[in-house]
Amino acid sequence: MPPITRRMAYWTLALLLLINLVNYIDRWALSAVLELINKDYEITDAQGGLLMTAFLVVYMLTSPLFGWLGDRWNRKGLIAFGIGLWSLATAGAAFTRSYGQLFFTRTLVGVGEASYATISPTLIADLFTKETRGRTLALFYVAIPIGSALGFILGGAIGGTFGWRAAFLIVGFPGLLLALAILFTKEPARGASDGLGNGSGHGHGKVRWKDVTGIARIPSYVWTTAGMTAMTFVMGGLAHWMPTYIARAFLGGETASHEELRKMLQKANFGFGAITCVAGLLGTFVGGWLADFWQKRNRAAYALVCGCGMLAGVPFAALAVFTSSLTVFWVAMFLCEFFLFWNWGPSNSILLSVVEPRIRATAFSVHILVTHALGDALSPFLIGKTSDVLQAAGKSPGEALGSALLLTPVVLAASGILYNLAGRHLSRDAGRALAAARA
Repeated sequence: MPPITRRMAYWTLALLLLINLVNYIDRWALSAVLELINKDYEITDAQGGLLMTAFLVVYMLTSPLFGWLGDRWNRKGLIAFGIGLWSLATAGAAFTRSYGQLFFTRTLVGVGEASYATISPTLIADLFTKETRGRTLALFYVAIPIGSALGFILGGAIGGTFGWRAAFLIVGFPGLLLALAILFTKEPARGASDGLGNGSGHGHGKVRWKDVTGIARIPSYVWTTAGMTAMTFVMGGLAHWMPTYIARAFLGGETASHEELRKMLQKANFGFGAITCVAGLLGTFVGGWLADFWQKRNRAAYALVCGCGMLAGVPFAALAVFTSSLTVFWVAMFLCEFFLFWNWGPSNSILLSVVEPRIRATAFSVHILVTHALGDALSPFLIGKTSDVLQAAGKSPGEALGSALLLTPVVLAASGILYNLAGRHLSRDAGRALAAARA
């Protein structure tokens, strides 16, 4: 197979970044209009949280399947399938007429996203060398804060003007065009950037059960996955509930009419989306650059950067929930998100460096299964359920949700500790993975 040129590699990266952008717009548009859905379908906070949990449960359960397929089949075809499915499911939510139907569409979004999220990082790993992988993956994952921000801003703006159904319909359409575009890219050979390409864009088909169980015996992989699980718990809980919390706690949403609530959510989503975009952009680039720079001096740098970032975010996560000032809230949430986002490039670089190229998609699928099963699949429902219990005990909706959100700084502190434990094993595990691949 002729080598892929630098220009072609960056074109593929740009397209994958754009797809990831749409991915997160579609994911978080739900949270932007959640309070409007709550009013229309008269659901509890627990049921509102369950909509995100349903998506994530299906997402994590189908990820191993796509990981297995991604190490065997044509990867760009699997990615195109996933994009098309989640886009149709997002747009289809506009036509639901009950909570059960809406719940079903969110499960289909989970199937589609599992295909893309599991396989895309392995393409990037095969297009760019390990020396630039931290920065390259940071560039890819910068779509998370921008896409999330646009999900809140566009979802809030469209939902506030035309209703929540229009929001789902409009944000779901662009993915169908991107599903076609990815089919015209050139797929790299597995392990190509490590000098291990097998001459084909397809896998050997020799991923065995002992390869999967062997992943669990890589200490840096295990600790990194544990740290990212805790981080994902925090990020998922904050992102899902923040627009609702801002409207209730700071804008008077508890007693607002339906029309007033739509305007409040527009304001809350725009503010939260704006700080997510700026903090996420800065955090992702700073984390990726700092990790690559420090890596030249300390081979555990990727893990240490992640751990320090999580610990630095703890006081700001707590302050955002404790404060009664909207101005202080915005500043605290900005700094919390800045530190949350700067681990995306380094943490995924760790996962790619400590497993052999031939089983990277499988390793990512196991990682996705664990991080979402114990992370953001739990947090939206758990926070919502805690809020319901506290409301039943006499707290106002805003106070109850704020108290429930206090789970996040505690879990964030645990994430920082776990990442730092990964750093103790990273250099040795990366060396073993490269030696095994060459053998």
